[in-house]
Amino acid sequence: MIKENPYIQKIASSAQDFLFFMIGAHGISQAIAVASRLGIPDLLSSEPKTVTWLAEKLECDRDNLERLLLCLCDMGFFTFKSDETIALNEVSEFLKSDHPQSLAVPASIRSYEYDWMPWGELYNTVKNGGVCFERVFHTDFYSYLSKNPEINQLFNKNMGNITRLTLFDSVVALLNVNDINHIVDVGGGKGDLIITLLKKNEHLKGTIFDQIHLESQAKKLILEHNLENRCEWIGGDFFQGIPSADALILSEILHGWNDVQALEIIKNCRKSISNKGKIFLIERVIDSKIDSHNIGDKSRNLINLTMAVFTGGKERTEGELRKLLEEAQFALEFIQPIKGWSGLKLIQAKSV
Repeated sequence: MIKENPYIQKIASSAQDFLFFMIGAHGISQAIAVASRLGIPDLLSSEPKTVTWLAEKLECDRDNLERLLLCLCDMGFFTFKSDETIALNEVSEFLKSDHPQSLAVPASIRSYEYDWMPWGELYNTVKNGGVCFERVFHTDFYSYLSKNPEINQLFNKNMGNITRLTLFDSVVALLNVNDINHIVDVGGGKGDLIITLLKKNEHLKGTIFDQIHLESQAKKLILEHNLENRCEWIGGDFFQGIPSADALILSEILHGWNDVQALEIIKNCRKSISNKGKIFLIERVIDSKIDSHNIGDKSRNLINLTMAVFTGGKERTEGELRKLLEEAQFALEFIQPIKGWSGLKLIQAKSV
């Protein structure tokens, strides 16, 4: 269906059309985000609906809702049928909240001001340095989240969304924890990764360590999986200290912080484990600036730019990661690609 879309074919066949499309892509992103946030894909899951029906159901302005949906139909995200109803297609199926690989949450997030407003400061940040988000909101990204519970909950829901669970299965398949008795998931959110790990390794005990506001969600997940005897929750701040264990795992934590902050986190990790301890990092590793046809690898530079917009963090090369680890008294053992589209890699190091 995607290949048959004449609009997509036109974009793909003309450099000028491709550029013109990309110039206006922010509008398309917002249209997708609004449709997802309104819950339109879920309302269409049983059968196509008219714009009038959707407008009444959602209490929306009919004219503007129609413009939104016709735009998305033109772009191939929904289907406009001969009876003038709007239907899901193979693309918008992924925007249903109950789809096994749902993208509803990451799509919806794009409609919130905390996500789209910082990009408006990209010009000034490229010219003068700094962090876009801080220019707009006059605070750092993580402090903003801590002071805005609704946004924080949405952010953490996105970080643990169901598409990432496939990634966690791939991570767990790579981890050798046979000689480990206790592992701490540092910045573990509500615990999806460590729950997956514990279910595959019955000898293992685990700790979810993250900010205190995630306590109820994490404890609920622990109980749902009957792991209350093997998994605990500890709230805290990894800049202040990290619970002791045989091993630690940090999933996409370091890229959210600059080099000084990342080193402080890694040093605190080293303080919390023994001389034979291990640390597992899940991060994107920049092997070269641009050379890959892999979608996951191509996204790394966009994510690297996104870090500049939101946190001042960065994606790092193997050399940069090795330097951070060595300065914190860890020795890099190996870096291994993680199966999937994500472009992420598993980095294992041991304490020295």
